[in-house]
Amino acid sequence: MVVLFTILGVLADLLIQMFTLLGTGAVVASVVRGFSAEDGVLLLLFLAATIGGHWILLRRIRAGRRTVATARAGSEEVGTRTAGHFVTDALLILCLAAMLRTMQEPPWETAERAGTIAMLVACIVLCGLRVAFVRRDPDPDLM
Repeated sequence: MVVLFTILGVLADLLIQMFTLLGTGAVVASVVRGFSAEDGVLLLLFLAATIGGHWILLRRIRAGRRTVATARAGSEEVGTRTAGHFVTDALLILCLAAMLRTMQEPPWETAERAGTIAMLVACIVLCGLRVAFVRRDPDPDLM
């Protein structure tokens, strides 16, 4: 049961991280491209969702372990800095780096490149925070 909750925890964090990174890229790309007054409300929505997503991720990474309520009476502890999180972070960083490599063609505008760079930087920072907190407070699941 713990393995199932660990997998679900990694997938939930990955989903939050993906949408947060996409929001980060969208906000940076729209700022670089320039936005009109009509787009201002949409930009503020993306900005609020992005800040909220980063806040959730930072709190989860700082917490290290969280309690996941199970269907039975008890609860299981699931780490938020497990090996699966580091694997998904590495895959995201590789995918974003590959996207940047393929965006060297002329059809890609500066705004798209800036958005992808912002997503890559955000992902590297989140992965760096995971590493820093694991080094500071070792998680027994990783050992």
